[in-house]
Amino acid sequence: MSPAEQAIGNLRATLDRIAIGPVSSDQEDLVRRSLAEAWEYLPGSDEESTDAYKLHRAENLQWQPPILSFVLERHGGTVVGSSRAALHNWEVDLNLRQARIVRLGRRQLTSQDERLNVKPLAEEVAKAIIKHRSKRWLNWKEANQVQIDIGELIPTTNAQTTAGRRKRFHDALTTRLAVEGWAPSTNRWLFTKCVTGAASSVRV
Repeated sequence: MSPAEQAIGNLRATLDRIAIGPVSSDQEDLVRRSLAEAWEYLPGSDEESTDAYKLHRAENLQWQPPILSFVLERHGGTVVGSSRAALHNWEVDLNLRQARIVRLGRRQLTSQDERLNVKPLAEEVAKAIIKHRSKRWLNWKEANQVQIDIGELIPTTNAQTTAGRRKRFHDALTTRLAVEGWAPSTNRWLFTKCVTGAASSVRV
């Protein structure tokens, strides 16, 4: 008997010994172990880079012969700051000896930060720049050039949330300052006032 036949046969034998329907909590670990041992021999099991060692997180196991179904939570997005995990709904067909993802979903892991209304903040910062005010989040290089400490204005929280907030704030601020002759440089948080001709003046 080949390793594949033995591993898949053991999985089928394990499942045949349990009741049809939801896998009971005291049998889940046994089913997960048997599934992990057979995993590499099931075509389709490598979808979404699903390795056997990840199956210890399999949940909602259901046995409806010949289908074993389960949900697998994946955390790839959380590495880059997402507050949600991907949910992969799997089916393993023991007759066809294959595995496949049948549905994708999402699960909220942590509370989402409230959406920041950037327009009032952009207006406050723009007025401070236009009037050349001293603020802890403004670093004046010279009369017509100022560096914004974005970390003071929009602190880092969730990576994706922070990036989105700062982009929306930058867009709003740039639009507001443009009418006063201010524009960002290659450093997006360094703003310079364009002075054209002797008649031009800088607000101080």
